Amino acid sequence: MAKFKFPIPVGEESPFPVENIPFGIFSTPSSSEPRGCTAIGDHVLDLAALERGSLFEGIIDGGKSAFSKPHLNAFAALGESTRSRTRARIAELLTDGSSDLWKNEDLVDAAFHLQADVQMHVPIDVTEFTDFSCFEAHGDNICKLNGISVPDNFYHSPVAYNGRVSSILPPKTDFPRPHGVFKGEDGVPRHQPTRKLDYELEIGMIISKDVPFGHLLRPDEVDDGHIFGFVLINDWSARDVQGYESNPVGPFNSKSFATSVSSWVVVPEALAFARASPLHQKENDVQPYLRHSSLKDTIFDIDTDAYIARAGADKQKVSTSNLKHSYFSLAQMITHRASSGCGLRKCELIGTGTISSPDSEYTGNSVGHAGCLWELSFNATREVPNAGGGFLNDGDTVTFNAWATGKNGRRIGFGDLTATVLPAV
Repeated sequence: MAKFKFPIPVGEESPFPVENIPFGIFSTPSSSEPRGCTAIGDHVLDLAALERGSLFEGIIDGGKSAFSKPHLNAFAALGESTRSRTRARIAELLTDGSSDLWKNEDLVDAAFHLQADVQMHVPIDVTEFTDFSCFEAHGDNICKLNGISVPDNFYHSPVAYNGRVSSILPPKTDFPRPHGVFKGEDGVPRHQPTRKLDYELEIGMIISKDVPFGHLLRPDEVDDGHIFGFVLINDWSARDVQGYESNPVGPFNSKSFATSVSSWVVVPEALAFARASPLHQKENDVQPYLRHSSLKDTIFDIDTDAYIARAGADKQKVSTSNLKHSYFSLAQMITHRASSGCGLRKCELIGTGTISSPDSEYTGNSVGHAGCLWELSFNATREVPNAGGGFLNDGDTVTFNAWATGKNGRRIGFGDLTATVLPAV
């Protein structure tokens, strides 16, 4: 008798209803080879097992190898049409008790697993990592700490830096406090463990279409075919190192030591109902090459939460913010990324930058609306809401989650992204 019965239960609060169908990479104690999967409720569905069972025949071009690999790059490269047809097939298999999946008890037992029993991996083999800074509220909060205003260039085109692929971490991967050069209390610069370790709450786009070297994009040309999907990102940062090394050419070691990426890739089709417009941008504010014919529906209404569990204490919610409060659209970020003529590669990861929202967009909240501790603690001069303290201590655990809410109240979510700070080595 099969261990798993139709239908797979999905709780009302689950981020993974059948309307979601995210993609990920997992392994199990009994089968250590990483392979493709999706999430439904508290369960994982092994998509490589469905491939072996010929359940994607005629749907996935190129045979039975899209989900048998340790990354989703091959599937991402198949394009929007194949992705949409694959999701529709998975939804059909999950919701039809007479489907070819449920007729085969052995396949059911081989394909379904409890999420609690599996190990998740970085879903893609990231080819490039670019991190933007697109939230006016974030820039305004940081500039106020330094007694200045947001510079004019912020409003003309999105600013970004080139990150490192080598330090992208799988979900639930803890890491040691990093070292860097900054001045101690005696004013002498030394290479030492950071004292101002911070997180940055971001959403990342995974690129699924190459842009050739020398080719330029327009925002209206960027569509769902360019984006495989979205993940949560924690772009860990060492603020004291950042402050010392950034003059004059910007951050380097202060942001290169660790970037955590969430387990599940949520695709644009699952979020179609949540399209929105960026905050505050007017049609002609930006440079001409970045202008949309209309800003309507060029970003998504995605809520994000950040939690901190101080060492030995319970998890506390410290902030809530929203992707739609970005000043720039997603297509403008992609367009600017390619605007030098450098091209784009499949499975690049493009971060939105710290998701901070204006306090004026919220009422009746007891938490902050900034996506990092630098802002929430006013550079460690105030207590972080609910969690107390300032920057991160050894043993502190940071957890992010994000979701879009449909008219029926159903959440399309990303699951948790969590990691704990270990002592410096």
